[in-house]
Amino acid sequence: MKKVLPIVIVMLLIIGVGGGVAWSLLAGRYKPTEEVLQIAPSIMRCYGISFLLLPLNIFSTYYFQSLMKPAASFVVSVGRGLVISGALIMLLPTVAKADFIWFSMPVTEIVIAVFVIYMMVRYTKRLAK
Repeated sequence: MKKVLPIVIVMLLIIGVGGGVAWSLLAGRYKPTEEVLQIAPSIMRCYGISFLLLPLNIFSTYYFQSLMKPAASFVVSVGRGLVISGALIMLLPTVAKADFIWFSMPVTEIVIAVFVIYMMVRYTKRLAK
């Protein structure tokens, strides 16, 4: 498992970047309105950051399940999908400007990634014993 983990992490980075490229190609097929053209670049710059860590966070749920650590997998899934993202979606526009809502997912992914990396290191060290 220790030998496979670095390979999978590199693959996830490639998938994350590839997903961004694919999204860019698909976006070229649609005819947006002038308003959308004005606001979309700033939204994509904010929200698009989340796609860099998304593969790591999603992969981690499978990794934790394979190690029989369902609690860690549950924390990642529910934290990403409901708790942290939901709290930030409600909090950021009220504390800052309305445009800050687009940072909710990047911040969520960063918080979850810190937890994921910590738990992966912790559980991977235990594998050696």
